[in-house]
Formats: sequence, structure tokens, C-alpha cells
Amino acid sequence: MNALTAGHSRRSLLAAALAVPATAVGATVLGSAPAAAVESGLLVVQPWTTITLAPHLLVRDGNPPQARILKIAGTDFLQLRGGLSCEKDYEFDGGSTPETLDLLGTLPAALTPATTYVRGVAPRNNRDGLSSCRIEVTLDGKIYVYGATAANKISWIQLDSFSAVWR
Repeated sequence: MNALTAGHSRRSLLAAALAVPATAVGATVLGSAPAAAVESGLLVVQPWTTITLAPHLLVRDGNPPQARILKIAGTDFLQLRGGLSCEKDYEFDGGSTPETLDLLGTLPAALTPATTYVRGVAPRNNRDGLSSCRIEVTLDGKIYVYGATAANKISWIQLDSFSAVWR
């Protein structure tokens, strides 16, 4: 019988080791010190606010596209939620300039980007094996969609998974 099995199982030793917080023993976990209290939480900088959609787009499934700013560990993130679909006889086709057909909408005035642009990815209708599109926000708060082609048009976009560094 080895020393480990003489009264203690590996499972109980592991459970005891995990139950003692690193701060209680004055050690670091995995070589990193605990985050500072100011940067350890989540702060809502700007609450959910509705995005103004371009004229050819509609709210999808009753979930209007919205945006908010969160601060996580000292970094601001833009998050989007909601869904949109295109009006009948319209789809993002990538054949136009962003100023015309590839405009998704405009952020509320309270959400003005501080960086050159904000870029992320969002799910879209799956056509020919492509199921995501790029979403970019410019300095003037306009939101554009990229990734469509004449042969692979975008008819709907779901924004719930969009999160990008804001500043």
C-alpha cells in the first residue's frame, strides 16, 4: 500500500486542494497573480440600445438588433444581439458599394467607436457551405456586412454571438 492510498484517495486530495482558494494560502494559481479588484468584474458601460436598421432590413423573430458596451477586465467590448432579415426581393449580394446595399444599420449616437473600425463575425443563412459573415462598424457608427457574393447572397443575419474589442 502506498502513502497515497493509506487513508486518502486521490479524488479526496484533489477536492481538498481545489477547495482552498489561492489567496488563502498566499500562492498564485497556474503562475498568475489574482486580478486587481478594479479589473476583476463586468461593468455595463452602455446598456442595450436598439440599432437603426437600413431601410431594406426587417427585425427577425421579434428580436430587434441591439448594441451595448461592456467592460471586462479593463477592456471595452461591443456586443450585438437580435436578428435581421432582408425584405422580399432583396439580399446582401456583395456587388454593391458598402454605402448602398451592404449597409446593415447605424449605432445609436451614444455608441461612437473610438478606434478606426470594429470587426467581428456573425452567423448568416448557410448557402454553399458558407454560414458566417463579417460585420464592421466604422467611425461614424455605420454597420456594414461583408462576405456576400452574387452567387452566395445573405438573406438573414443573427447577431447574438457578436462581440468585439471596442477600445
